[in-house]
Amino acid sequence: MEKRVKVFIDTDVYVIERRYKRDTKHRETVRFIEKVANNEIIAYTSIYNLLEFCGILSFNLSAESTVMLYLGFAKRYNTTILFPEENAKLVCFDPKSILDYIKGKMSFGDALVTSIVDKNKKILDAFVTWNVEHFKDKVMVAVLNPNEMLS
Repeated sequence: MEKRVKVFIDTDVYVIERRYKRDTKHRETVRFIEKVANNEIIAYTSIYNLLEFCGILSFNLSAESTVMLYLGFAKRYNTTILFPEENAKLVCFDPKSILDYIKGKMSFGDALVTSIVDKNKKILDAFVTWNVEHFKDKVMVAVLNPNEMLS
């Protein structure tokens, strides 16, 4: 039995799949998301990514649709949501830890995401994003774009 790859998916991948259908990366993004949906790839993202995704899409959604997007995300995208602390449902972070990432030239949001990826590095094979340059050599797992994951 072949081992399925376990990846952490960044917000931009979901946004391109959902909103930017004319984007040149849309086709590859959809192919990648379909592999996740079909259980060919095991997917994770963070509560921070999920909230960012909902925030980006909220400008074109009703309040009710935004809540439904949040509640239905894990099932729709066949993705496990990771929180800062295991078995926690609070969105908290250690400011010193996040500042350590920021000192490495990261935005606050990227630092939050990276902290969760690094905490879960033992279960992850790769970090998937179209913003590879934001994370390359800054996160403790391989950083690939969706097209590279499909190759």
